[in-house]
Amino acid sequence: KTDYSGAELREAELSGSDLSDARLQGAFLKDANLSRARLHRIQLKDAKLWGCNLKQAQLQDANLNRAALRWTQLDSANLSRINCNGAQFDNAVLPNSILIDSDFRIANLSGATCTHCNFRGADLFGANLRNTNFTGADLSAGGFIDADLTGAILQNTRLNNTCVNDLDWCDKVPNWKIDGAAYLRETYAIEKLRDTTRIKFCTSCLYLK
Repeated sequence: KTDYSGAELREAELSGSDLSDARLQGAFLKDANLSRARLHRIQLKDAKLWGCNLKQAQLQDANLNRAALRWTQLDSANLSRINCNGAQFDNAVLPNSILIDSDFRIANLSGATCTHCNFRGADLFGANLRNTNFTGADLSAGGFIDADLTGAILQNTRLNNTCVNDLDWCDKVPNWKIDGAAYLRETYAIEKLRDTTRIKFCTSCLYLK
């Protein structure tokens, strides 16, 4: 396996490269171009990827534990089943990305653009999601226990079967920007929404207006 652990790869041109199974723990990849790269199972624990271009990159099963991806471009990337525990994605751009069954526990996605992303089954326990834009995203079957969703944009967002039972809904919901409808079918802890003037029930589906 290729080992670039701790390497200095600032502004490296790696577009279209195959670095599957490579080890880049603690590597410095600021402003590197990894667009369309194959990065399956890559080890990027504690790596610094500030401002990287990861558009359309394939990162399935990668380890980004505690990695720093501030301002990173991840448009249409595949991040299914990745480990992003404690990673920093603040202000990252991830529209149309696939993040199915990924681990974002205690991660920071504040201010990130996650429009039309597929987060089905993702674990966002304790994540910082302040002002994150989830417009059109699918967050179904995931978990938001102890997550901070203050100011998050959930326009036309799917939240079916999502576990949010430890959120202080009464404090958080009024801060959400929900211009369309957020769908919370069979979502846990719906009963904690005491402000009934803000909700409307339709069969088993809850609409927040």
